[in-house]
Amino acid sequence: MHIAFPIPEYLKLFMVNEYGPEPLNLAKGHKLLWLLGLRMQPGKPKGNHHPLDYKHTLAIQLRFYKNGPNIRYPHWLTQDAQKELVSVITETIFYPTFYMWMDERRKTGGLIQDHIDEFVKVYGLNYDVIEFETLKKRYYRYRLASKPQVDISKKISQYKPLQHSQLSLFP
Repeated sequence: MHIAFPIPEYLKLFMVNEYGPEPLNLAKGHKLLWLLGLRMQPGKPKGNHHPLDYKHTLAIQLRFYKNGPNIRYPHWLTQDAQKELVSVITETIFYPTFYMWMDERRKTGGLIQDHIDEFVKVYGLNYDVIEFETLKKRYYRYRLASKPQVDISKKISQYKPLQHSQLSLFP
């Protein structure tokens, strides 16, 4: 049995490229399986449940082990759980993979644009589903955040204030 939930197209392409054809067969202990186990609701959707407004869905094979949910019955995900899954895939799987890719390629030199183009090509993405500028900005923000911050106050304190005689242009 599997469960499908709405997802942006670029994440679907990435996940299928990374983990194989749908339904994805994730390894035991994978964080998505754990999260699905916590968030799945038994039975059929109640009330006016509406899935997220994405055109694509991602199907994940449910393989729960001892003490897991009983998967013989239908399960569904609330809209909040779907948002949480999309967020988890984006922030803990997609972007960290992208950052590692870029860091490894940057060691060899070359242009950032070429490395981003290569990432998009290798993972089966295209610029119709995720913009180049989005990836570029995310990588620059990541690099900026991971750089050690320099304490400017120490550098400023090394300099002595100018004397009045030094301020004059003509002695």
